[in-house]
Amino acid sequence: VPAFNKATWTEAGGTTALWEVPVTLADGVQGEAVQTVYIAAEDKVGNVSVLGKRVLNVDTAIPVISITAIEAESGKTILPTGNGTYISSGDFNIKVSATDANLVSVTSNDEPAVKVPGEADVYKVSGSESGSYILKATDKAGKTAEQRIDVTVDRTAPSASIVSLANDETWLNSTDAFKVTGSSDDGTGVGVEKVYYKVINKGNPVPSEFLETDGWTEAGGTTALWEVEVDPETEGEGVKTLCIAAVDRVKNVSPIVKRAINVDLSDPEVTIANDETSYDAGTSKVVISNGTYLSSGAFTLKVNASDTNLDKVVCVNTAASNASVAVTDAGSGVYKIN
Repeated sequence: VPAFNKATWTEAGGTTALWEVPVTLADGVQGEAVQTVYIAAEDKVGNVSVLGKRVLNVDTAIPVISITAIEAESGKTILPTGNGTYISSGDFNIKVSATDANLVSVTSNDEPAVKVPGEADVYKVSGSESGSYILKATDKAGKTAEQRIDVTVDRTAPSASIVSLANDETWLNSTDAFKVTGSSDDGTGVGVEKVYYKVINKGNPVPSEFLETDGWTEAGGTTALWEVEVDPETEGEGVKTLCIAAVDRVKNVSPIVKRAINVDLSDPEVTIANDETSYDAGTSKVVISNGTYLSSGAFTLKVNASDTNLDKVVCVNTAASNASVAVTDAGSGVYKIN
């Protein structure tokens, strides 16, 4: 505490009854500081009062606040779209750095932010809804600094449909590429980003969910009107399942749409062994002569029939006006004609 010395102290203005003192920052004082003002009263004969004292807190600096991270909750996606705007598929966290010597609060839309343990000057706020998030740092002098971000939350999956195939009865019997077309839509969401397809061979598991790393291929055309070319020669014979999935910008995935496509590029094969293994004679006597069967009575002929897409085997008797003859499936590609 300084001792009173009339030679070094400054006389106050106003009157002795109601004095006033202009307080200015000391040389070199900037930003936040503490200054102490001392007051002394002296009467006409040199008696000096007890010193009066007041501490003045000087705060001319504005707080500093900056966004350090915007993170989606586990399993969700958040993406910047420019000029402080973001799109998210679900809940998210915003981290900010806020500094000021006299900082008193950090808020988001006037709700307190949470100090992040172990991270100096870092605060976190959580969001779950679309809207503007005003992040504000306030100091003791009432000065504030703000940052703002706008987030659109889209939790809804897009949809996809196959337009050109009405059912599972499509047959391809040419090697020419076959075009499948369809559409996708995200309603009021953030928009479809890509449409993917995958062709599954019969007997292999059909995917129940979309995984981008699991052999899916991006469809052509546009996301609104996509197209896929199926190459029968590449895919090979048999029943195929075409799977379609639409993915929006924040990785919401549509239910997988499926259609069966049947590829058949070759004719069936029917063979009859030219020996006794080709028939059951029973009580009859059978002789094969140059591919012609001579029989003393009824017998059963064995026919081998094969095709990837074999549907049925039929037989007619040309000697009886092409009358149908019963055919029995004996299994393993063998059919019996009585």
